[in-house]
Amino acid sequence: MATYSYLVDPVADTSLYKFVSGCSFAGPHVAGAAAMVWLAYPTFTYADVKNAILRGAEANITLSGKTLTGGTLNLYNALMEANLIAQGL
Repeated sequence: MATYSYLVDPVADTSLYKFVSGCSFAGPHVAGAAAMVWLAYPTFTYADVKNAILRGAEANITLSGKTLTGGTLNLYNALMEANLIAQGL
């Protein structure tokens, strides 16, 4: 799973953002998403949370074959998928 990160350079003009990437940026985003899913559905197992996040990935053609899901993290989608999992779907 990939994530997109934007950081503000505190020395430069704070209205400018720059794109950064890497595992060190994706890890905290995915961990935060997992925490949000678990907060919304506290009875979920680890597998339920993982499935919600993976099923909620937003497809990205440039990531096809490069990541497990071929997409990027989308917390909204993960929460919608968690709702379906909670309903047994």
